Amino acid sequence: MTARHWTIVIAGLLTALTGAVSQQLSADKDPETGAFGPAQAAADVLREVAGTDGAFLAAALLKSNFDPNNLATLLQYPDNEIAVVAITGAKVRQAFERSISLYPQPNSSFLQISGFEVTFDPKAAP
Repeated sequence: MTARHWTIVIAGLLTALTGAVSQQLSADKDPETGAFGPAQAAADVLREVAGTDGAFLAAALLKSNFDPNNLATLLQYPDNEIAVVAITGAKVRQAFERSISLYPQPNSSFLQISGFEVTFDPKAAP
């Protein structure tokens, strides 16, 4: 049996991307501890533009001050190029486990994602 490989975007160039967002974007959550609307929207744009199964956007790549009408201002390094890679489901799971490893404490490795849904029990043993 061949392992399924997911094609994902790791980070991305948003300076030239435009798109419609169907919800009000606000910065009322910490991107290092949970789903963050603007970063989720940016991950959605990255996934769509790259044509991948999913997208990861680490909290460390995000600015705390940004213009909610311009997703490019959300990124620390908006001129970085998109990296598209194929990884196994096991590697995707490892990425998600690292992402939530310090929850509920802030974690710069916390991933804002697109194309995946992650659920976990914060009371479960690591």
